[in-house]
Amino acid sequence: THAAKALGEHLGVDRKALRYLSSHGQLDQEHIGFFEGLMERLDDAGDRAAVTRAARMFYRLYGAVFESIRDAAPAFAEAA
Repeated sequence: THAAKALGEHLGVDRKALRYLSSHGQLDQEHIGFFEGLMERLDDAGDRAAVTRAARMFYRLYGAVFESIRDAAPAFAEAA
């Protein structure tokens, strides 16, 4: 995926180090389709709001994973 490639180039690590991220890029796209279908089926505004809140929180948490990798990059470089 684009994210895995960019991380690999930035960190200077082999593609094998990012296998998990690379293999899950397609799943992330499928999750977006699932989310869209779910939202279309929800009739209650409160339910839609709850799902949207949860999705935003997971988005922030997922972003935090990338931030922690970025922040740890100097330590990874020293260990190599």
